[in-house]
Amino acid sequence: MDDMVNEELQIMGESNEEVMSLSSTTFELPISTLKLSPPVCVRETTLTKEVCALMQAKKIGSVLVVSELNEVVGIFTERDLLFRIAGKVRDWETKPVQKFMTFEPLTLQASDMIAYAMNNMHVGGYRHIPIVDETNQPIGVLSIKDITSFILDQFPKHILNITGQPFRGISQRESA
Repeated sequence: MDDMVNEELQIMGESNEEVMSLSSTTFELPISTLKLSPPVCVRETTLTKEVCALMQAKKIGSVLVVSELNEVVGIFTERDLLFRIAGKVRDWETKPVQKFMTFEPLTLQASDMIAYAMNNMHVGGYRHIPIVDETNQPIGVLSIKDITSFILDQFPKHILNITGQPFRGISQRESA
């Protein structure tokens, strides 16, 4: 009888053939397992206007700020722009990014566990973490999008194949 039920489920496409691989040990994998974005770096003296233009052109939410020795000394993010500049600072375009960046951001190495990144992002409220080598040279940037993509990749059949949208009823709003 069980064989007949299993066969019917398989025919209906409801068989649980895909084994879920997400577990606590999944997050013990090294950060190097993830598809890291390459670092986009600027010097401390780069004008904030140029940094914003670079972020817009590359469609990224952060840039790493590096010293003359190419060591990470800061990070400038869309949040820095929003909370430190917008509506607060005049002539910000002509000032160096050093005035508005987050100094000495938390960094991780590619050999560190994904769990460390997730913990730091959650506790610190970070969306981007610079990934550096042993000499503090940038090798990548880990974003919350990278973490989300990694988790979603564990469930491709269940998440990525969803069609349509959930019905929420008829909208009463006249505009978005």
